[in-house]
Amino acid sequence: TPTPRANSAITGAINLRGEIIPVTSFRSIFGFPRAAATKDTRIIIMTFSRGKIGIIADEVTEMARVPQSTLTHPHGKTRINPSYILGVCEAHGGYLPWIDIMKAVNEL
Repeated sequence: TPTPRANSAITGAINLRGEIIPVTSFRSIFGFPRAAATKDTRIIIMTFSRGKIGIIADEVTEMARVPQSTLTHPHGKTRINPSYILGVCEAHGGYLPWIDIMKAVNEL
């Protein structure tokens, strides 16, 4: 559901089992243009001390637990502002960024 007078980072809201949860897209936080929803688009619900928020993901292909001890410092350029990246982990022949979700959520 659209939210006309909400913060511009809030895309809308969903009703999840009677609880209204704001939804945002990290695309706007990271400076990427908005993308149209597809059959692969998902909303990931995250719980924080101050409540819940839905994060729009263009696609979810895998969820994995990655030990923080396996993180390395990012090297080279990334498309995401480096201040949001805590480190990178190696997966599927490449590197995936470990994003500081709390920093991104606090900037909403």
